[in-house]
Amino acid sequence: MAANAVQSCGAKSAARVGMFVAGVPCPCIVANVSRGLMSAKIADDRSFPSLSGIRVLIAEDNSDLLELLAVYLMRCGCTVDVATNGLEALSCVEQAMPSIALIDIEMPNLDGYAVATHLRAVPGWEDVPMVALTAHNDRYRWDEAMNVGFTSYVTKPVEMSALARLIERLCVHESKAQ
Repeated sequence: MAANAVQSCGAKSAARVGMFVAGVPCPCIVANVSRGLMSAKIADDRSFPSLSGIRVLIAEDNSDLLELLAVYLMRCGCTVDVATNGLEALSCVEQAMPSIALIDIEMPNLDGYAVATHLRAVPGWEDVPMVALTAHNDRYRWDEAMNVGFTSYVTKPVEMSALARLIERLCVHESKAQ
């Protein structure tokens, strides 16, 4: 099991997501993931890209996708904060500044567009990469995401290795270039 922490923002999300026990991912999630939600390579840490030192905020209301993303990114070496709605996402960023934020566009309480707009107005968030997660693959939503401050746009279903390469490009390569 990866040693990285998973922080659930808000007691509600810990209960709804159901994968955290005292802030530590439940081992049964890895077993469930390895039975088919992800490839069998999940059991072999050597098959994961190294994203050590990267703190990721995942704001996603679909608990299955949230679990899948959190487990995969932890296995890549990330520290992961999770939120199940837009208000929880804003609460998370008050507790710890992520290296990157993966934000679902259509969430309850506050949608991803509103979260991105709010965060871009906060000092320190000017250069934090934000990736829009959405089931919609159309130009209108892409334009809207870019207009409110998202850095990139990923369409669901999420291809995990492509997401890891994107995170690496946005967090590792671009920070070295600056």
